Amino acid sequence: MRLPLFHRPEELNRILLLARELEASSTPISADAIQALARSNALHAERPSYRENIQVAVLFGLLTGGNSGYKITALGNAFIALNPDSHYELAPGQARFFVRKLHITGSI
Repeated sequence: MRLPLFHRPEELNRILLLARELEASSTPISADAIQALARSNALHAERPSYRENIQVAVLFGLLTGGNSGYKITALGNAFIALNPDSHYELAPGQARFFVRKLHITGSI
């Protein structure tokens, strides 16, 4: 399986934290809403495609959903818990998660 482009892994934290905040209503959140909010609070001159990061989050089981909207999964919440300061950069435990998922288990 080929992963979609994943240029800025720190943006994964941004979309997961936003999805968790927006999910308080327990209604799935559209990709457009996640992207709009992520873009509005990004400080980078070059803004990545959040759709690609959403796809990666779904492939890794951190988000669930599709065209009808997305919800954060229990694994997504556990992934965020590995970043207790809620920084957008990947925390060491989050980086280890990707290494384990891709190289040790050999699956997504």
